[in-house]
Amino acid sequence: MSGLYIVDTFTGINALRELTLQQPERYLDYWQQNAGACLPGLKSMLEEDSKGYSLEREVTPVAVRALTGDWPLLVEAHGHFAALMPEIEERFTSLFPFSREVPVYFYVGLCNGAGWATAVDGTRAVLLGAEKIAELKWHSRKAISGLLCHELCHIAHAELRGSSIHMKYPEPEQQAVWQLYIEGFAQRYEQALLNQDDFYHQDDGGWLDWCNRNRAGLAKEYLRRSRHRESVRDFFGDWNSFLGHSDTGYYLGREFIVSLEPGYSVNEIACFSYEAVAERLVAYLEGQR
Repeated sequence: MSGLYIVDTFTGINALRELTLQQPERYLDYWQQNAGACLPGLKSMLEEDSKGYSLEREVTPVAVRALTGDWPLLVEAHGHFAALMPEIEERFTSLFPFSREVPVYFYVGLCNGAGWATAVDGTRAVLLGAEKIAELKWHSRKAISGLLCHELCHIAHAELRGSSIHMKYPEPEQQAVWQLYIEGFAQRYEQALLNQDDFYHQDDGGWLDWCNRNRAGLAKEYLRRSRHRESVRDFFGDWNSFLGHSDTGYYLGREFIVSLEPGYSVNEIACFSYEAVAERLVAYLEGQR
């Protein structure tokens, strides 16, 4: 059976909220109890992932705020999640008809991320961390739909490719090629799942118009940096920027994937070798004028 298997822990989140309202200083104790009941297969993984930061100083304030002052944001995010899942599932199974269910979790974690495509108990899954969604103000329908579909497309890409999705390339130029390909695939088919070919959650204040007008410059600079073994981190992540604009790598990667679609199926694009990706990507970037 294929499709999406929803693990919605909102009832448990409500119970966690009630306890936290009474004694916010005991939040971590309450989370431990709650996660043990609601997320038995996920709890230890979340704890391992959060070892690098202080639970008291960096996690508790975020989670307590999400469950108290920012509670309306969390409730809105959950409402959009519940409403979106049926239509997204229908498009997902049509576009990526592989033979298993993909678990999708809506939960409160340890600030592990608003969205995370990972494996839980050996099964690839999508995790939506409600406390991070509230903190980042990603509670709108647009934000939740983009976040959910983007992570689902990473899972689909991994299912189609198998273990080669996780290839670690030693050279900066190889890393730059692979990152643009991976994120471009997720961005392009996120749009397909949403049935909106121009959808970018980053498109605020003229972001997409700027990218369209500067596509050649973006391509030229990305290619220059990769060839000179320079970091391309400015093109990815809302905490980085190139010429004052963040996440331009998602735009550039999406444009590259679209350029392949006339000649290849989704499965073929998903399964290109590194050499095939690199050859086509360099040709695409060089061809932007």
